[in-house]
Parts: sequence; C-alpha cells; structure tokens
Amino acid sequence: EILKQRPFRIRRIPTFVSGINSVGITGLFTAEGDTWKSDRRIIAPALNKIHSRSYLDVIRTIIPRLIQKWDNARTQGPVAINSDLMLFYIDIMSLVAYGRDID
Repeated sequence: EILKQRPFRIRRIPTFVSGINSVGITGLFTAEGDTWKSDRRIIAPALNKIHSRSYLDVIRTIIPRLIQKWDNARTQGPVAINSDLMLFYIDIMSLVAYGRDID
C-alpha cells in the first residue's frame, strides 16, 4: 500500500535523506518523485526475496561492529540507538548498492 502512495503522497524523512547525502550517496535511496519511480523500476529486481538472501553476508559483516559499539557504550549508561540504526542501514546500503564499506 505504501509503495502505491510513493513517491508523491509519502516521502522520506528529511534527516534520513540528508544523512545519506552527507556521505555522498545519492540515487534511489534519496530520490523522490519521478526520479524515484524511474530508479525503482531499475533496482527493484535486485531487492527481491532471492537476491535479498545474498545480502546476509553484508549484514553479518556489519552487525558485530554495532554490537561492539553498544557493548562499549553501555558501560557509560543508556545507549541512544536511533542514530546508530540509521548508520547501520547506510552501511548496509553502501556495501550492497555501491560495494563501498564506509565505516
């Protein structure tokens, strides 16, 4: 249902877009409007269920970093995870889409 309303009625959170753009990544993950519709048609096959299974190795590479960061931070009190989860997502997308490990 959401994809039917994208990209004109439902848009990305501006802080998400600026976060991704700040590391030099542009394209489907930050596009809106007609650009998003066009880019989505190109990239959608790569994000199907069969291909998504192959991305598990990328996720397995990044998860230990996040766990280590949280283990180190928890000795200092509560851990704010929102920004860490956004960076985790950006790391995954960077490796999957561009083959770049930006961490």
